[in-house]
Amino acid sequence: MAERFADLVIVSAQFLTDHGRLTKQDPYIAFEYNGTMFKTTVKKRAGLNASWNERFRLKPLRQPNELFLQAFASNLITDDFIGETGMVKLNELGLGQVESEMALWDKDKQKRGVVKINIHMRDHETSSGAES
Repeated sequence: MAERFADLVIVSAQFLTDHGRLTKQDPYIAFEYNGTMFKTTVKKRAGLNASWNERFRLKPLRQPNELFLQAFASNLITDDFIGETGMVKLNELGLGQVESEMALWDKDKQKRGVVKINIHMRDHETSSGAES
């Protein structure tokens, strides 16, 4: 059986609250996979709407194949947690591409926005990108 790979594209996010202190917030999305932390670039002064279209190559898929995407607002001293998605179970996805819009929830289970992602599952490596 061929090893499976996933290309995860963080497309964009829309937030319900701006965590910026003096200007619009500077958001980014982060997640952990196979013990490695990944994050998008920080979108300076994006405020409530941020676009990334950043691709991450996750290879090979191993158990557990679960991701939680977390959104943060970058600050000089500490970053503010905005929210996180529910679990993304990569091992339950078939081959091909899945587009999804996932809710971001804060620690009090209040909705704080949505993040759009694309996941392309494949049996072999065919393109470049950030690697795990």
